[in-house]
Amino acid sequence: MSIKRRQLFVGVLDNETWTNEKLCAYFNKHASANDEQYITDCQIMSYSETRFQGKSFAFITFTDEACVDRCMTKRTQFNNDYGITIKRLLPDSITKCERLMSSTDIVIRITLQDPLFTETNIRSYFGVYGKIIELKMLEEDDCAGICFITFEDFDSSDRVLLDFPHYLNGQLLSIHKYTAPEYICNLSQFRFVDPKNASQIKRWYPIFRNLTDFMRPLKILYKTQIALFKFNMNKQISISNQNLNKTKETLHEFENKYNDLKQNFLQLFSLNERLKQQIQELEKKNEKNNNEYENQIQEQKRKNQSLQDAIMYLHEDS
Repeated sequence: MSIKRRQLFVGVLDNETWTNEKLCAYFNKHASANDEQYITDCQIMSYSETRFQGKSFAFITFTDEACVDRCMTKRTQFNNDYGITIKRLLPDSITKCERLMSSTDIVIRITLQDPLFTETNIRSYFGVYGKIIELKMLEEDDCAGICFITFEDFDSSDRVLLDFPHYLNGQLLSIHKYTAPEYICNLSQFRFVDPKNASQIKRWYPIFRNLTDFMRPLKILYKTQIALFKFNMNKQISISNQNLNKTKETLHEFENKYNDLKQNFLQLFSLNERLKQQIQELEKKNEKNNNEYENQIQEQKRKNQSLQDAIMYLHEDS
């Protein structure tokens, strides 16, 4: 078993609180279920940066990888109790800037087209390292396939890199951590210094020494960022097209409803016109009938009057 699998990085230790003995006792208690000694080596070192003045960091080596796993599950407790952070140590074959990252994202790339490089197979293979929050299949001009995975925990990304190399259908997978390239540029050992400050000139050497180690992952990160930008833009375009199609369908439905309403209105208008004509005809007939009835009444009144006059005349003669 590689020694890196049994090593732990402990950061932001208070110099007034921690000694080698206290640190070993503390982590041995949390790494084991009994009183046995599981720590084989513990080295406390001081930070060189002024922003960590009064603080130290340590490398702890255990006898078993399971001890590291148990400690990683108690990270929140360590941070709440003493404000310290822990992280697995990654192999030297991984670039230094990637070893410094605490990123939940990884980028997987292949050089040759492979029908097995699918979302289902990638999720099945890397799902054993932890819960996958998001998985995106991206497109890149100079790469046959690229996949972007976001884990729930950054420790899952470290475990993936610890198990390197990874193969899919016999093809080696190129795997790198992903974080914003701006973050990489701000890492202390890659930060450019003011040459006027003589006290910082000594920092130019590690910058040039690690320049290749710095540029390679940074190039991949920028390419991945471009691929992610394309992916998100295509996703937004797809969503916009879907919304546009829905809007068109809704507009078409409104047009159909409008045409139906218009047709119904025209039918009602035509019916209303016919009803008006019928009402006018009925009014004319009613007026004509009224006139006829009036004439008949007047005629009947005249007859009645004539009859009354005749009766009165006969009555007077008698």
